[in-house]
Amino acid sequence: MEEVSTFLPDSDIERITEIRRGTGNKNKYQLQCEVLRSMSIPFTTSRLGRPLVPRSVYEKSQPIKQAAWRPNVLSAAQ
Repeated sequence: MEEVSTFLPDSDIERITEIRRGTGNKNKYQLQCEVLRSMSIPFTTSRLGRPLVPRSVYEKSQPIKQAAWRPNVLSAAQ
């Protein structure tokens, strides 16, 4: 059975921030932290500066798709 991490993996953070490498005098992690702050996504950093986004925060922010409600009266008429 695969163990689920408390934090999102690097690949997910890269997908969310759309940052895969550093530019200029900033490394990838510094740029990702800036983007996460601008998106108001809570995170903490590791001792190396890597952004750590709790999985629970990101999963709660995803909208839940619900089927459109339709009254039974209209369903019975067809």
